[in-house]
Amino acid sequence: MILFSCKESKVSKNEEGINVKFITDTNAITQLADSGDVGEGMQLVDDHNAKNSLDWNGTYKGTFPADYSKGEEVTVTLNKDYTFSYLSRIERNRKIENREEKGKFSWVNGSVVKLEGVEEGMNLLFVAEERLFKLGEGGKRMPKKEEEKFVLSKQY
Repeated sequence: MILFSCKESKVSKNEEGINVKFITDTNAITQLADSGDVGEGMQLVDDHNAKNSLDWNGTYKGTFPADYSKGEEVTVTLNKDYTFSYLSRIERNRKIENREEKGKFSWVNGSVVKLEGVEEGMNLLFVAEERLFKLGEGGKRMPKKEEEKFVLSKQY
């Protein structure tokens, strides 16, 4: 089995006792994948994900569509110690509603975080390069046109 990783190149055994080699050279990975010649009984596994490959910690901002308003301004900060802050500001009928949540988040998988204590429908975020996407019902990604309305961009 060959695993692709951002970690240092090394060979070790997995749970089944199979030798596993981590390959970090992007050109070697591409050549190996393109050739299809990975060796008998071998398979290519890419363990790159948002959690281990991206600089995901930081502050993200965006405006989500909202009924009867100009939109909901959302700010999410993800910290390396797995804590977060969630700020929401919405103006409806000339009244401003602010909401702030702080707590811990967890990785549902290598690309999705769950903000603990935040209302359902706002608590699952797909982590991408310099962006967070609000996930739809059942924690699934929305269709592309809809998804682009629910994106938070990383602030620098």
